[in-house]
Amino acid sequence: MKMLFWLELSVRLISDVLSQLTESDSVKRILGIVLAYGNYMNGGNRMRDQADGFQIDMLTKLKDIKSSRSPQINLLRVTLEKYIADYEKESFPNFAFPLPALGLLRQAISADPENALLNLTEKEKVLGDLSGKLTRISKAREAAVECDISDGFDRKMASFLETAKVKLDETIGLVRDSQQKFTQTVIAFQWPRKGKTEADDIKEFLGIWLSFAVDVTAVLDALALQKKKQMQAEERRLKSLQEKQKASVPIKQAAPSNTKLRMASIKKKKTEAENQAPSSKILVGR
Repeated sequence: MKMLFWLELSVRLISDVLSQLTESDSVKRILGIVLAYGNYMNGGNRMRDQADGFQIDMLTKLKDIKSSRSPQINLLRVTLEKYIADYEKESFPNFAFPLPALGLLRQAISADPENALLNLTEKEKVLGDLSGKLTRISKAREAAVECDISDGFDRKMASFLETAKVKLDETIGLVRDSQQKFTQTVIAFQWPRKGKTEADDIKEFLGIWLSFAVDVTAVLDALALQKKKQMQAEERRLKSLQEKQKASVPIKQAAPSNTKLRMASIKKKKTEAENQAPSSKILVGR
C-alpha cells in the first residue's frame, strides 16, 4: 500500500504539470507574446512571417537572442516585461509564478508511467493469485466437516485483498490517464517524440520546460530587484523634495497677544501725558 501511495503521488505530479502547461492562462499568454515578437522580428521574411506557432525548444534560447544596442536586453527579458505590463502591472513582483513550479517540474521529470504500469500489472497478478488461493482454502475448509477453525481470518483476508484491488485499479487508471495526457500534450505543442521509451520522452519534454522555468526565474528576480531599487530611489526623491519645501517656507514671528497690545498702549499714553505736563521750578532761598 505504501508503494501505491508514492506511485500515485508521482503520477499525480506529472498530471498536474501537464495540466498547467495546456490549461494555464499565464503559459498561453507568455507563449503568445513570444510568438508575436517572433513574427515581428521575422517581418521581412516571407517564409517565416506571421507564423502560427514555434517549436518549444526555442524557449530555452530566448535569453540568447540579445539586442544589438545593449547585451543586457534579450528576448526573454522583453517578453516578461511585456507580460508584466499587460497582465501583472499592479501585482508584480508579488504575483503567482507564470509557469509550473520548479519543484514540481524537477519531481515530474523523473516520472516513468510505462514502468509503473508494468509494476502495477505484476502486483495485480499477485493479488489475483492470492485471491484464488484464498478461495480454494475456504472451499477446502468448508468441505472438511471436522475442521472447527474459525473463518474470521478468511473474512479479514478477503476484505484486505478487495481493498488492495480497488486501490490498485484506481492507481492503474491514474497511470493510464497520465500517459494519455502526456500524448495529448505533446500533440498540442506539436513536439516530435524522439526517445526510445516514454520515460525518455517525458524527461526531454519536461526538461525543456524546466530549463525555461529556471531562465524565467532568473529574469523575474532581476526585474524585481530593479523595481525595488526604483521604488527606493523614488522614496528618497520624495523625501528630499519634502525637506526642500519645508526649508523654503519662511518662519513667521508670532503676533503679540491682546494683553501685550493693551499694556503697550497704556504705556504709550502715560509717556505722552508726562511729556505734555508743564514743568515746575523749585526756588531755594539762601
